[in-house]
Amino acid sequence: MEELALRNLWPLEEVRFLLSNGQENYNFVRQANVSGVLSLNLAALRDVLSESDWYGLSYQLSGEERCSLLEISTEESVSYTWTPQAIHLSGLRPGHSYALYLWNLLCPEQTLVRFPLNPGQESLTFSLLESLSNIYGIFYVQLGDSISSSQSLGWWTNISEVRNFMLPSEFDDSFDYCMNLLENGSVNDFRELVRNVNTDPEIVRRAITALERDTYCLPEWLDRVVLTQKLQLLLEDLIDEVYPPEQDNVEPRQKSLEIISINGRLSDERIVRNWHLVHIRFGYNQSHFIQELEATNSRNLIYRYEVSQYNEYRQHILIQISNLSSEIRDLLRQIPSFYRVEPRPLTSEQVTQMLGRNPNDG
Repeated sequence: MEELALRNLWPLEEVRFLLSNGQENYNFVRQANVSGVLSLNLAALRDVLSESDWYGLSYQLSGEERCSLLEISTEESVSYTWTPQAIHLSGLRPGHSYALYLWNLLCPEQTLVRFPLNPGQESLTFSLLESLSNIYGIFYVQLGDSISSSQSLGWWTNISEVRNFMLPSEFDDSFDYCMNLLENGSVNDFRELVRNVNTDPEIVRRAITALERDTYCLPEWLDRVVLTQKLQLLLEDLIDEVYPPEQDNVEPRQKSLEIISINGRLSDERIVRNWHLVHIRFGYNQSHFIQELEATNSRNLIYRYEVSQYNEYRQHILIQISNLSSEIRDLLRQIPSFYRVEPRPLTSEQVTQMLGRNPNDG
């Protein structure tokens, strides 16, 4: 891989990158072009760090958390096979210190459960059922070692059925939350139950990816589609907590002003209306979102919406609002295909660039 191209950035937006080999780090900044595309020459980074078996590249946008972009390894990934009782690992490298890390969705705020593995073996079978005999849960499992970053292994649970299952007393404070998960309860009900949960958003992202890639050993009674939707709600809520949408925290942007008519007469009153970029949930399209928006927006809190003519924005909609109030955010959250909304208003130049035309023309 010689060059990497990133899109869906703001025009001329600066992005901070971190290149690491597990022991050394190299920080640098690159800027997107006027179309919001950033080209990164990976070949030019070849000699900035010492030679290693593993390299990781992450990025950070202004005001947002750092995210992993890619990992390159000259060694084979560890192979694994799931059973209802255990996981079999092969391809472990002698001299590396390995450990299994488990995140329990039933108690997401707790510290990851860690099981060190014997570093002298190239393959082993680890009995999760035996090791977790006193801990019930729905677990997202990762393999960590002393050199590279963690490897996602997928999902596993030691709850074989829920018909006669009784939650232990340690789950009393989160009983409704846990039973909603175990009984494939309503996604809308889960939205309220998850509002005060605090955990690492990056773990939730990786856990969602594992479900979408069918990497799991889960019983048939657990609906994977519903579980994915609930994890996405959890991730949205976590992002909102880390980066709240209050307008006071948003850097000043050029406002879109227009003269409106009242009862057929032009008014001299200038109404401030901003454009915001909405992300559509994976698996839905713009038509889904528009239909749901029109059915939900009965009070006309959202004045207008526009669809870009460019393919790179096919999972986005532009909406025009007076301000990104909690009322509008609650309205958007009622739309099943809604994923998230950018808190920063767009400039008129950005809107024109994204749409390929001036939204006020015609």
